[in-house]
Amino acid sequence: MAEPTGPSIETRPRYRMLLEELTRTALSAENVREILLRVRDLLPPLLDAERATIFAIDTKAQELYSLVRTDGEPVVLRVAKNHHTIAGHVALSRETLVVRDACDPEELRTLHPDLRHDPRPDQGAGLHTRQVLSVPLQGEDLLLGVLQFVNSKDGADFQRNDVVLAEEIARVLSSAFLRHFRAPKKPPTVAPPPQAPSPQAPANPSSQPPPSSPAARAFAPVPTAARLPLSTMRPPRTQTDIAAITVERLVALLDPSYENTRDDDEEELPVGTGPDATIARIVRQLVLEASDRGASDVHVEPNGPREPCRIRMRIDGDCTEVVTLPPGHRAALVQRVKILADLDITERRKPQDGRFRVRGPQGPIEVRVATIPTLGENEDVVLRILSSWKHVPLEDLGLSEANLKAFRAMVRSPYGIVLAVGPTGSGKTTTLHAALAHINTPDMKVLTAEDPIEIVQPGLRQVQVNTRIGLGFPELLRAFLRQDPDAIMIGEMRDHVTADTAVEASLTGHLVFSTLQANSAPETITRLLDMNIDRVSFADALRGVVAQRLIKRLCGRCREAYAPDDDAWAALARAFGEGFHARFPREGTLLQRAVGCDQCRGTGYRGRLAIHELLPGDDRTKALIRARASMDELRASMVAEGLLSLMQDGVMKVLKGLTDLAQVQAACIE
Repeated sequence: MAEPTGPSIETRPRYRMLLEELTRTALSAENVREILLRVRDLLPPLLDAERATIFAIDTKAQELYSLVRTDGEPVVLRVAKNHHTIAGHVALSRETLVVRDACDPEELRTLHPDLRHDPRPDQGAGLHTRQVLSVPLQGEDLLLGVLQFVNSKDGADFQRNDVVLAEEIARVLSSAFLRHFRAPKKPPTVAPPPQAPSPQAPANPSSQPPPSSPAARAFAPVPTAARLPLSTMRPPRTQTDIAAITVERLVALLDPSYENTRDDDEEELPVGTGPDATIARIVRQLVLEASDRGASDVHVEPNGPREPCRIRMRIDGDCTEVVTLPPGHRAALVQRVKILADLDITERRKPQDGRFRVRGPQGPIEVRVATIPTLGENEDVVLRILSSWKHVPLEDLGLSEANLKAFRAMVRSPYGIVLAVGPTGSGKTTTLHAALAHINTPDMKVLTAEDPIEIVQPGLRQVQVNTRIGLGFPELLRAFLRQDPDAIMIGEMRDHVTADTAVEASLTGHLVFSTLQANSAPETITRLLDMNIDRVSFADALRGVVAQRLIKRLCGRCREAYAPDDDAWAALARAFGEGFHARFPREGTLLQRAVGCDQCRGTGYRGRLAIHELLPGDDRTKALIRARASMDELRASMVAEGLLSLMQDGVMKVLKGLTDLAQVQAACIE
């Protein structure tokens, strides 16, 4: 083997950072599957290689297996433990192997008569294998797997210093694998505990070059953590380490009964109960706590290495601080969430989105993940809890009797457009899925394009938007038209192309449902026309618009009835507007107010309800659209027809004792 001529540590500024990240990532993984997925992206930059593969040993089948990522989900690649492949040969010989050209049969035969090139990894990665550096992973006299680097980016052969570094990396990965290796059961024996090796002793002396060799001089010492016994790498965390946690259920996070719900189909590895499992249990318990409290979101907000990491939950529309974690937990907590959501843990400079699922007492809880970099090299994470995962019946949306009758007529139309509008988090998707459930019968073909899919209904054909591969709303909508649907739901009309295509689809005999971010039903019309769609076609297609808001509901256990005084009644009259006194007699009317109890955690409110505003696509509305009417003219038309505004619908719910006027006024601006 040639003397080292490749780049040394001084010319690889990312070496130390990546090796430290590799050590921390590998040792914090919950099982071998996580190691195979998490460490993969950290390996190639260390040797300036095009790619790297980690194989784990399958002791039952006597095979090596790895996870190779293609355009979709990770695919299992299996290699027989024999001399027919480079990885299998290294597994048998347990010696490091450097191949200059893996496609050269002559070179392979000089290494072993049966050795040949395995083209499968090339096909998955779309590359051509040339140089290969393959190192065995072993510990305690056990073969754990094989680490393989492919193709030096500069085209040169792998050098001696590459071998030294690869073997150091192999020792780190071997330590991580050993934590999850299922050794054969042995009869219990009484023996003194094994003595930990000296931190200065190398894990594999035979593969360590002499200190005076050029290879040893080419690199600074590898971080000590890579050589220390596993028990000394991370001090065990006790309950006092998370003493700042204020939620009672989080105090019990060290319970070893935690189960890994993401990888429970992976029979390879038992669930860890060591210190690294603490963070995994924290994430799981946060999701369960949020679902139990009815929170819509969990906000993870790190504040640097000195300040506690704040965790808040949005409950009934308001953010409430529920947890503070020590600053040392912030990186591991964010990393754990990113691993579960299958995000790139090495990318901290740009936002990422993903999702994962947690198994709860009442069934699976879907969690949508969004990360964003913030000041001070922090990375915030928001977890959207999608625990309902089921549609709400149309009758349970909280629509008034008149609005419910009008909305039913909209969704029973044979063709046209029905829109649900409102700000983010106002329940638009819930409303549309209730409408779809109303028409979801065996004689109807219904297709949906959603980003993300938050509610699942049997009978619907639901498609997840994936803009990374060019599968956006416009592309899916055009594809849907070739699938012979009766009804289509488009998650959101975001641009002219989507809106224009939806109008065309509605005029060709399809019933189209969609959402739009708008403050009111009349504003929806102007928003869509601002997208430069044809107003005449849109007027013909429109079947109706439902605008909505979510407001806090009074706690049903502790709310208190009272007779409104003159000021309270006058405030209701001003909020409702003309016709209030004629429509609602004051005599005998009782309102409800918030008190507070243990069930609502002293707030007086528990849960939320919706207030609505409907604009039907009748002849009068169509005529106003064709005449380029303004938003004020559309609003005046609604009032003339006796349609309720958001504020008026809210006042009616106040009179029914469901909420109070303060909540309605906070949601409506008129």
